[in-house]
Amino acid sequence: MRTPLAVLALATAVLVAAALAAGGRVAPASAQTTPPTGGGTWQSYACADCVVAFAVAPDAVWAGTNNGGVVRHDRRTGAVRQFTRDDGLGGNAIYRIQRAPDGDVWATHRQSTRISKAATMGISRFDGQAWRAFDVSSGVPFDKLSPMASCLATGSGGTAWVVADGRLFHFDGTAWQPAATAGLPGGALAGVVVAPDGTVWTGGEDGMARRVGARWEPVPSDGLASPAVIPAAVDTAGTAWAWVQTDTGRFNIARRVSGTPWEVFDLAWPGSPPGTDLSTGGPELTIADDGTVWAVFGLHARRFDGRAWVEVTRARDHVAAMGAYGQALAVDPRGGMWIGYIGGGISHWDGSTWTEIQSDIAPSNHVAFALAVAPDDSLWAGYFSMLSPDNIVNHFDGRRWVRHDSRVGMLRSGVLGVVQNAIDVDAQGRVWVGVDRVGMAWRDRGRWSTRAITDVVGSDARIYSAVGDDRGGAWFGTSAGAVRFDGQAWRKLEAPDAATAGTVYAVAVDRRGGRDLVWFGTDAGLTRWDPKAPPGAPAWRTFTTLDGLASNRVYDIALDPRNTDLWLVEGPGSAAGAGVTRFDSSPDRRFTTTFTTADGLGANRAWGVDVDARGNVWVATTEDLREPGVSRWDGSRWRVFTTADGLIDDIVFAVAADSRGKVWVATLAGISAFVPDDAPAVAPTPTPAWGGACVCAAARDGVPTAVIDAAVADPAGVSGWRMPLDPGKPAGPFNPLRTCLSLSRTGVPYHSLFNPVTWRAGCP
Repeated sequence: MRTPLAVLALATAVLVAAALAAGGRVAPASAQTTPPTGGGTWQSYACADCVVAFAVAPDAVWAGTNNGGVVRHDRRTGAVRQFTRDDGLGGNAIYRIQRAPDGDVWATHRQSTRISKAATMGISRFDGQAWRAFDVSSGVPFDKLSPMASCLATGSGGTAWVVADGRLFHFDGTAWQPAATAGLPGGALAGVVVAPDGTVWTGGEDGMARRVGARWEPVPSDGLASPAVIPAAVDTAGTAWAWVQTDTGRFNIARRVSGTPWEVFDLAWPGSPPGTDLSTGGPELTIADDGTVWAVFGLHARRFDGRAWVEVTRARDHVAAMGAYGQALAVDPRGGMWIGYIGGGISHWDGSTWTEIQSDIAPSNHVAFALAVAPDDSLWAGYFSMLSPDNIVNHFDGRRWVRHDSRVGMLRSGVLGVVQNAIDVDAQGRVWVGVDRVGMAWRDRGRWSTRAITDVVGSDARIYSAVGDDRGGAWFGTSAGAVRFDGQAWRKLEAPDAATAGTVYAVAVDRRGGRDLVWFGTDAGLTRWDPKAPPGAPAWRTFTTLDGLASNRVYDIALDPRNTDLWLVEGPGSAAGAGVTRFDSSPDRRFTTTFTTADGLGANRAWGVDVDARGNVWVATTEDLREPGVSRWDGSRWRVFTTADGLIDDIVFAVAADSRGKVWVATLAGISAFVPDDAPAVAPTPTPAWGGACVCAAARDGVPTAVIDAAVADPAGVSGWRMPLDPGKPAGPFNPLRTCLSLSRTGVPYHSLFNPVTWRAGCP
């Protein structure tokens, strides 16, 4: 069972709307200029560990995610595969998922988790080879699918039944058809189940019926106070379980053994009045292989002991101990429990032990806020923390998405996490991160260090931006002004310019053409600091609308490496939005140009801006009442890219370009990348010789192959295998098992005695 998508979407939208942020970058001394290009393709990456629904089989666990499609975890090999719309799935926001008796997998889904697109619902079937998607064009009003857990029932031979708009529809393996109505209850239907013997049961406001051969026969309602009966499950003996309405309008659960009257049980949940509210679907019933009937609602699980429903708190207790946000709970046919988390992956209870399962095939969190590209063109991403405060930074090397959390020294987040452009990578590969209202973190030579913002400015200030200065230090824009780290000490910049005394949103270090300038974006304009200004020349100067800026609010700054241009965006929050400013920062200031929607820009407000290797300008636009996507200026015109072009979501927060022309876009639903048609080819990563084993670079690059072969063949023969990171605590998302082969001391050559291989919890 899962929390309704609309509730999750509303919570996300409310919190995201509160995050006003911006940032800056360092411009290299020189860059190769290539002509702009128009063509390209989009690639998308969405969270595979944001689990909201389950279908459990003996060989695999199928996890539905809130916007990352369906993820299959092979229970025998540990292999993980993600299926999205690119693979034929009809939608990436999974609502429910079910495995048919013949092994087919069915999923109901929406195009997006957002309420504004809730009507674009459909259903998809995976037959073991490919997905086939169905939407309203198939003749079924999937946009009016019943909210009940039993809205979908699957049978053998690729058949299925759904209830939509109060009616029953049947898929015969080829096409959808309305079910024959003769013998069905007269009112609106709400649920359908297929019994183990293939019998179909359906019901709704005027009773329940079962299909015998080609006929529908009514199911007696003896013992019930109301005709409203909605099927929930049927066991191998033919005992039916159904939801029955009470005189208060709520529902109880009832059992009917063949030939006997209905027996009714109150399944009230803690803190709720008698009965159960089914307006959002209600609990899901599962019958285990041993005949035990389970009812799951949220993280509540109850087991029927033959006489009454007994609360089982194991799942809630585990989630509380983990300190994570559980989003889905399922009980499999063997009685095991599965918990899905937003950003935390999966927990599995096998009857004696909890095991934590996380993947590295996709981003580990849902809403991407900030992006930065490293010198090697790998990607660093910062996330809106939402319900996963210890999961706010990822590194993607082209193969694996590695989370950096408190286990490796990264800060835990407050409410917002890493906001727009509060992450950067300098020329030496140091990673700089600002965690909003918490502090600054930086990674140098594989190790994280941190500093609390209160230690520097005396308050839990907002942290809007981070930018390395390429000299071992960094700048951070905060609500208390600019903060500087010179490689040794932290200090708040006490600038004589009044503009930088308040909030500093963006910082950009400018070394183009021998310069040594720092630019600050503030609420009072664009401020330039020249620490090497000649005698008599002002070291500080602020430019405003009087100098041609579109607005005095500067949220983000991008430096064009080909010339002296700066590109400025105003950010959200203004009454009308002023557009994007192209600002010539040369001494004679030849021009200042403003672009707005009248020129083709997607919106007049924007979170961020960057210039790619070809000179194209990319703008992460934003608008209160619509979703404008991302805009690109190619030197002559603007083009807007949206989901219709392949962008994963139209609400965008940040852009970052690499040295080959690829442009990364952070969105509400994950991360997209635009790859130009003529982008330089990337050398393929060699396939590891050790199958699916996790072998860290420190081992691959410096340990004899024979040693690695032996460790992979007999992992228990190497120290640390499957031990928790902290042996004194239970394993969990925040105390993972050691399953990655590395060196005992990274950065030191391998030696069989003094620096042997060992198993680690992830790669350094």
